[in-house]
Amino acid sequence: MKHIASVVVIFIGSITACFATVHTLCNMPYSPGQHTTFSAAHAAAAAGDTIYVHGSHFNYGNISVNKPLVIIGTGHNPDKQSPLVSLFETITVSSSNVQLIGLSFARLGSSFTSNVQVKKCKFSR
Repeated sequence: MKHIASVVVIFIGSITACFATVHTLCNMPYSPGQHTTFSAAHAAAAAGDTIYVHGSHFNYGNISVNKPLVIIGTGHNPDKQSPLVSLFETITVSSSNVQLIGLSFARLGSSFTSNVQVKKCKFSR
């Protein structure tokens, strides 16, 4: 009986993971992204989704993350001829289970959160 219960739990967990969505964000004119502002991408995303932030000539400004998301940028030093980074001013995290990967930002703030991961990011100040 324990074996069947374990299989059911694993099956349900894998089904919910299959519904995670990737949202693309780019704030440049003629944007290849689905969203042009972080607030629009954040509003469209559900818990567990990923937001991919394109590199840009323009700063994405101040953002607030209040649900468990994975936010992926281009990396802090992309090895390209025209390296564009995913640059933010301030990122405020008020949710647990948030991952920030490959972003550049000046300030990072969080309150009452756990399991916030910052990987391969650059703090500019």
